[in-house]
Amino acid sequence: MKQIQDPSAYLLELRAILNELIHITNSVHHIIPRILAAASVVVDPDPNSVRIDDIVKLVAGHFKVTSIDIYSQRRNHRVIKPRHVAMYLCRHMTTRSLPEIGRFFNNRDHSTVFHAVRSIEDEMTRDDGLARDVALLTQQISIGGAS
Repeated sequence: MKQIQDPSAYLLELRAILNELIHITNSVHHIIPRILAAASVVVDPDPNSVRIDDIVKLVAGHFKVTSIDIYSQRRNHRVIKPRHVAMYLCRHMTTRSLPEIGRFFNNRDHSTVFHAVRSIEDEMTRDDGLARDVALLTQQISIGGAS
């Protein structure tokens, strides 16, 4: 450990380190909630429960988008429907609450998850193709296709 003779030099070095930490934190602030949510999924007390990240991977593959697209803030139609389906499946196939699901999906509010679930439920009554997709994904998850 180096010895600092001048206290002002110590303070300048400490300030530089703090500024660097602030810069790093600001550049990754959108990733941290996902990491924390993923960690909470990994330590799920029920080892047989369905994991949210497994649902997202399965849905992403089915709709030919990436998991990153589903987690992103993008709002184009190509990404919204798979994201909503993933939220719907997470709500119905896990024991996670709406706020927990929202945190996993890039720190979205619970009301966003609620809207997604309701919109998929409504759309499935009008769109047989979507209802078949959701039924297929549900079956794949149930038999362990998500793991």
